[in-house]
Amino acid sequence: MKRVVVFLLAAVFAFGLSAQGLYMPLEFQRAIEKGTRTKSGVPGPEYWINHADYHIKANFDPDKAYLTGEEVITYYNDSPDTLKQLVIRVYQDFFKKGAMRDFALMPGDIHDGVKINSFSIDSQSYKAEELRYYSDLMFVRLKKPIPPHSVARVEIAWEEPFPTKRPIRYGKYDEKTFFIGYWYPEIAVYDDVFGWDARPFTGMQEFFNDPLNNFHVEITVPAPNVVWASGVLMNPDQVFNRKIIERINKAKNSDEIIHIITPKDLKKGKILVKKQGALTWIFEGKHIEEFAFAMSDHHVWDGSGLKMPDGRHVFISAAYNPGNKEFARKAWLARQIIENYSYKTLKVPFPYPKMTVFNGGGAMEYPMMVNEANFPDSCGDTYVTAHEIGHTYFPFLTGSNETFYAWMDEGIINFIPRFVAQDIFPDKCQNIFRDMVRRYASVAGTIDDFPIMASTGFVYFRNAYRHIAYNRPAFAFYQLVQYFGEQAFFKALREYTQRWEYKHPYPYDFFYTFNQVLGQDLSWFWRPYFFEFAYPDLGITIYDYTDGQLTVTIKNKGGLPMPVKLTITLANGSQKVIERRMDVWKDRREITITVPLQQKPQKIELDGQLGTDRNMSDNVVMM
Repeated sequence: MKRVVVFLLAAVFAFGLSAQGLYMPLEFQRAIEKGTRTKSGVPGPEYWINHADYHIKANFDPDKAYLTGEEVITYYNDSPDTLKQLVIRVYQDFFKKGAMRDFALMPGDIHDGVKINSFSIDSQSYKAEELRYYSDLMFVRLKKPIPPHSVARVEIAWEEPFPTKRPIRYGKYDEKTFFIGYWYPEIAVYDDVFGWDARPFTGMQEFFNDPLNNFHVEITVPAPNVVWASGVLMNPDQVFNRKIIERINKAKNSDEIIHIITPKDLKKGKILVKKQGALTWIFEGKHIEEFAFAMSDHHVWDGSGLKMPDGRHVFISAAYNPGNKEFARKAWLARQIIENYSYKTLKVPFPYPKMTVFNGGGAMEYPMMVNEANFPDSCGDTYVTAHEIGHTYFPFLTGSNETFYAWMDEGIINFIPRFVAQDIFPDKCQNIFRDMVRRYASVAGTIDDFPIMASTGFVYFRNAYRHIAYNRPAFAFYQLVQYFGEQAFFKALREYTQRWEYKHPYPYDFFYTFNQVLGQDLSWFWRPYFFEFAYPDLGITIYDYTDGQLTVTIKNKGGLPMPVKLTITLANGSQKVIERRMDVWKDRREITITVPLQQKPQKIELDGQLGTDRNMSDNVVMM
């Protein structure tokens, strides 16, 4: 009987958590009805995800910054739907004349677009006029539909120039240094919520791809260039000399940083199997959204290995210009960061066999690769590197839709790397959360501060995009940690990560998982922080001291639930502090606090929450 009662109580509790009062678009409602999603935050019994295997051969000419390639894509339609068209991403058409863009490009980088030399599906050829284009998207109406739970073979040959004037996430960084990203035609995401992802890439928002994709890539470049890439190098003996291979193997099994390619090696030129001519580098990557590669003829290379909690070893390295002294510690720093994510903060083992931080420019993440400039400040450098490596989890492991809801990767990865940086450099990073809060406060309540759940794919102004993708969600997570504690927050985030690894989660999957793990319906929090126009602004509206009792009424004018800290200063200089957790605003916009006092207070002050309160004029009362 006791078991039955416990079960019924659990069922009632679960039902209560499923009755969240959040606005939900019809697409998500239908996914729940179809059984691919649930209101508990776990994937539904009917959940499915499509993916593809890419077999690519490419030739890159660094002198002309030009790539030619051919690929065979094996596409797995694991959906219950018959696909009558394919949507293919041709990301390099972002640089095409007339393409939609959120910002201006250098004139020398604008070109005529990717040239498709041949295209076929299941051995049926398609003429150029049968391929319809919309910005960086190519739509192919299929001559033979792809049935549910079947496989299609897509073959494409193409060629394209690469940007050399102004690198945006990738490009040319000096005469012999390139980072190449988003360079091959790839099949767009088809998922259970929206079907085909057919929003064009316009520059501000980032990318959305399938996390179960697999790659076999052969890249031919002229010697003496060395290539680093997503995936594992499969033919080291065909490109490196024996001495370098020995160092690579030593580094993979070493806790110490091993210098694999040194300035001395570069000077002598004894790195590759040959000094001139072309070399083909073969890489394979399993369960990765994207494939990127980088090359240089003058980068040095450091690396080491790190054992994961599950027993695997991860090869962690940094390739950089020897003149960049900040990068000399980058392999060590990347190792510290991955160890922290795997063992301390998120406590989810790093999912890939390797990670390379490449000294190109900017700061951009790719599976198993980071493209990064120099950051001389040690705390800033640690945070940026932890941010980019952290994208391994969000969105690469959890394949969220960056074009719709960028906060699901950028917001999370604006927040949690701060724990990592603070752990590695506690003295130098002691203000890292304060700086995050103040950055949020600088925009809160302005015209650029609007609901996070507004699709970031529609946000074209940089300041507004950064705010709702990065700063406002990070501030929301900060408040959750203040409310539940760091341990509970990471427990919920870890559960979300593990539930949705190699899948496509959306915001409701995140919200419902947190509700379930943290044990309460957090609609009162999610709604104002993610769905509504709201900002921090608490104010004292009424105050009275009569017969030894102080009564203070506080109004939540801005709408965001915030903790309350009221400091009462008495005539003798002593202070009394009254605090309320942020759930005091769960079902009201005004609260009254009553405090017995033996003497009349001189001052009543409402804490400004590290400067986030947008109107401090009503936070202090002198009596």
